[in-house]
Amino acid sequence: MEEEDKDAPLTENASSGADEKQNEAFSEKIKVGKASSVVVKEHYNVLADSPLPELDMPGAKAYEVVTSRNDNECFALVCDGKLPIRSKAMISLRGVNKAGLLPLVDSGASYWPNLNQECMIIIYERPLGGKVMTSMDSTFEPIRENILIEKYGNIFIDAIRELYVRNITHRAIRIDNMYYMDEGRTNIVFGDCVTSPSAYFQPLCCETIESSMANNAGRDVNTLADDIYSLGVAILMLYLGENPVANMKDVGLFEAKKTNGSYAALVGKRTISKNLVECLRGMLSDNPKQRWTLETFEAWVGGRRLSPVVTKIGARAKRSLEFNGKSYFYIKDIAYAMATNWDSAIDLIKGEKKLEVWVRRGLRNNFLADAIVDIEKETKDISASNRIIEDVTIAKICMLFDPIAPIRYRTVSFFPDGFGVMLSVTILKEQDVSPIIEVVSYGVVDFWYENQLVSLAIPKNIENARSFFKHTIIGYGLERVLYELNKTLPCQSSLLRGYYVDDIRKVLPALDDNAKNINQQQWPVDRHLAAFIGCHFREQTIEQIDAINNIRPDYSTAGMLSLLAVLQWKMGQGSLLGLASWVGGLMAPIIDSYHSKDRRLRLEKEIPKIVRKGSLPDLYNLLDNKEERQLDTSEYAAVKVEFISALKEYSILKNNNKKRDGEAQEVGQQISAIVSFIIMLVSITILLVMRL
Repeated sequence: MEEEDKDAPLTENASSGADEKQNEAFSEKIKVGKASSVVVKEHYNVLADSPLPELDMPGAKAYEVVTSRNDNECFALVCDGKLPIRSKAMISLRGVNKAGLLPLVDSGASYWPNLNQECMIIIYERPLGGKVMTSMDSTFEPIRENILIEKYGNIFIDAIRELYVRNITHRAIRIDNMYYMDEGRTNIVFGDCVTSPSAYFQPLCCETIESSMANNAGRDVNTLADDIYSLGVAILMLYLGENPVANMKDVGLFEAKKTNGSYAALVGKRTISKNLVECLRGMLSDNPKQRWTLETFEAWVGGRRLSPVVTKIGARAKRSLEFNGKSYFYIKDIAYAMATNWDSAIDLIKGEKKLEVWVRRGLRNNFLADAIVDIEKETKDISASNRIIEDVTIAKICMLFDPIAPIRYRTVSFFPDGFGVMLSVTILKEQDVSPIIEVVSYGVVDFWYENQLVSLAIPKNIENARSFFKHTIIGYGLERVLYELNKTLPCQSSLLRGYYVDDIRKVLPALDDNAKNINQQQWPVDRHLAAFIGCHFREQTIEQIDAINNIRPDYSTAGMLSLLAVLQWKMGQGSLLGLASWVGGLMAPIIDSYHSKDRRLRLEKEIPKIVRKGSLPDLYNLLDNKEERQLDTSEYAAVKVEFISALKEYSILKNNNKKRDGEAQEVGQQISAIVSFIIMLVSITILLVMRL
């Protein structure tokens, strides 16, 4: 199967001295091209131009390592960053030297010239005998039954138990990931299990029926029973010297497992010793409750013979249910058919109520039929589109019919334990995340837990994810869920491109060095970076992130500056000239929020001085000085009062002038009337005198 199809289901605070060194490491210029070696943790020189293709993993390339620290030869696996790694497992296994496990010596993120970016590089002891099986379709010399049981049985048990006590599982047990540590090829170990998500690259033959239904990214993380199953497959292949189903296509193999059971599908007509048959039937049981435990396998290796495992088949209906041209008698088969023919499934449920009628009459299970009716009633109350209501209905009925199967919802299929990885892989591959959001937002995940045969509480991370999905502002939303569920995932911000920032202390040095390569008109904080900081520095940055989301440009800019300043202050990190220069050029909204022109000019002159110190806290204190802000506000208020007073006085004067003009006009009119009257009297008098 091609890598791009791997996500599809089968059916389709530190010391300042240390920080200074860290800053120096981050400030090295990225150069395109190959280098003779890359140093990891100061002791391991990984030869970038000396690959070891025979030790490659699907998600990481192998290279030679030169070191004087370890007595044994080492090799490196360089992860390309296309998939999340199992960081917790990596940390837990570092330095462990246990029979049956490939010793993980050390690990660290370093610049990798072949990819022109920082990558996680994992140092392992080199298996001198190479792989047990070079590929899943190759052959090799079979291991005799007595050696397989007496020698390797306890080694495998000890290896899995070592993982178990560390609260991790391997989930990559397969024959082409098993190695001989010695040149004499007598000491077999399980290979790498940390360079990719749990079971991501496991072939279908090595996975249970339920796990095979899930997207590769959504397979269960902490299930010891799945490791037992995979070990059973590996034991079969070690005994046979080949993969018995190498020529079978995945779809055919899956159908064979569903129809005949895993043991029959994998063994076929091959002759297996009676003693080993007992072991394989127990380890390959398709019923998790009946499958052998580690203790059961240990007892068998010790010589105890156990009762044979007989897988129970579910109730068979009295009559078949016709769906998409096929006949079905078992509810698990119906659930699988609905999940793989999603757009047709709703007609089976709602059309003529064929599904409910078949469950009542054919399967004679009124309890299950009533549950179907209840699901339909409940989903009608969902405040969502018809499409979502239908999808939720189908998903819940599939879970009702097959509780131990993964959550199946349109194009996604995953176990709740794999939710975080499923989300991260979907985002890293830039695929549609809406189905995953809907599964959490509309209670589909909740129903999976409620529908289990044993009582399981809904994990807090699911509740938190639902809450974060509802708040889509910067620092929350999808990006926040990503980092809350994947604490060790490096920040995916484009502002940090080229750097492996999986630690909050690495954020500012990476931004500082990248400042020269980025358009400095954009903010040095985007959605991913705000969410990453909020996740890893939660209590210290709530107010800053809230301020970033303020609609006032000066408030949001101050929030951005404060967020970065708090990081530099709390982490005790030294001068950040590049970042300070970048941030300093974005402070116009804060400067413009001051009323005093003189003060604005003074701030513009002071900023370059602070920038040259590389101190974001000093820059913040300059621009958001409370005393200066209060003084500016009080001066502005005083000026406003003075201005309003002057305005009132002007208004009074203006009104008085108008009144005087009116009075003058009135007096003028009166004088004019008197003068006119006098002139008239004089004129009349003169006329009378002249007549006399």
